[in-house]
Amino acid sequence: MTAWAIWIRFALLAFGVLAFAAGQGGGEKKEYYTSLSSLWKGDTALRFKTEYSGGTVLEGFICSDLIEIGGYSTLAPFGCITSNTGVLDGDGIAGFGPGAANKPFAPPPLPPVFLALANVSGDHGKIGTPVPAPSFAFLTSNHSAELQLGGIDRDAVLGPVFSVVSTEVHSYSIPIASITLGGIPILSLAKPVPGADLSIPGILDSGTTCICLPDSTRGGTLEFSPWQKFHDVVGQAPVAPLVIAIQGGPTIEIPYAVWKSGVNEVHGCVSKGCPEDRVVLGDWLFQSMAVVFGWAPGKRPTISIAKRNPAYRLKGFEDAHAGGWEPA
Repeated sequence: MTAWAIWIRFALLAFGVLAFAAGQGGGEKKEYYTSLSSLWKGDTALRFKTEYSGGTVLEGFICSDLIEIGGYSTLAPFGCITSNTGVLDGDGIAGFGPGAANKPFAPPPLPPVFLALANVSGDHGKIGTPVPAPSFAFLTSNHSAELQLGGIDRDAVLGPVFSVVSTEVHSYSIPIASITLGGIPILSLAKPVPGADLSIPGILDSGTTCICLPDSTRGGTLEFSPWQKFHDVVGQAPVAPLVIAIQGGPTIEIPYAVWKSGVNEVHGCVSKGCPEDRVVLGDWLFQSMAVVFGWAPGKRPTISIAKRNPAYRLKGFEDAHAGGWEPA
């Protein structure tokens, strides 16, 4: 199938809501000028507030317009940002995550933009051209990222693609059985008892720097704190990949060059305080593997993972239209 690859500066794809800085026709050039669109609709009374684990807080109101990404387009709701606290490195956040869960006494969450863009529900209107298959791939480097809509470019992949159904409906999550570094256990499950879990959830989030490891035993589920163990051994660790074993599936290898440069160059790279003490697989994963997300109405997302082809070059705008694509 034919699809598009889109180069994204500084990996602005995060698995949250779609939000852009809003303006009325003046101000900074990067603002989204609502007055210039004949299709835009918005209501300042419909407020939203989104908080991220890194401390960034976005506030604004709900609006809708024709969203176009890589030649595909749809009318979709999103968040018009009127204020932000913390770091917003770019014009906004393009959220391709599953829909958030409803919370009691809170406004309903925004529907995911990809739900409309890929016509997952089958009710796409007459305006716009939806993504032909409800899947997308995301690959990054230290300096750029690439969003592939409708499938995966086989040139970016080495070997087979392994697929696993997300363990959760409202996030991209895989079952992690263990993590090792140079053969040293970093995350190790306690001896199982009848009925005990054989894995812990690992959330996939491109907006998380490096990786987040629990600083606890999760109530005795783990033998020791993975965060503490990593910091105890990282200084003496051999030149070896960080190996993440998926329950019932293959292993994910974070190359030495990826995790070592992160530890050396990014303050607080390996974080703790993970949501609900789950592992969060951040940008180390997306620098190391080809990751594809597949959607189906009313079902948990499918996550497909394959080894990255080291010879694959992330494309720029000038050569974005590619062939050889396959649906996830």
